[in-house]
Amino acid sequence: MSRLVHANAESALLPPARPVLDDLLARGLAHRWVLHVRSSQALALNLFAPLDEEGIRRVFEQLGHWVGQVEAPEFEYSDPTDRLGESSPRGHHQTQVDVVLRGTSPSGARVVALIEGGVPLTV
Repeated sequence: MSRLVHANAESALLPPARPVLDDLLARGLAHRWVLHVRSSQALALNLFAPLDEEGIRRVFEQLGHWVGQVEAPEFEYSDPTDRLGESSPRGHHQTQVDVVLRGTSPSGARVVALIEGGVPLTV
């Protein structure tokens, strides 16, 4: 096997990321090249699956947002309402975001961070 592809999930992913990959595989959302050394999906799993609530808050702080309540990371998010208008009669593929983080600010405002390929966008 190529040196650029890990032999298995155990060599590519941290222990907390492996059950998340199993879930993505079961739902047909795992990338074909998730075991490649440059996989953005594997990067997202390894960075965000191990985070507890405090870790997620710290990510938001690094992005310039202070949140009290946080939710567990969501991996391979697709907008159920297809606001980008990607679905068509020929196919229903939609962009999947590697990881979505959600939190609530002290004032009650919802904060969302979309992270694709390690690059964040917060709204």
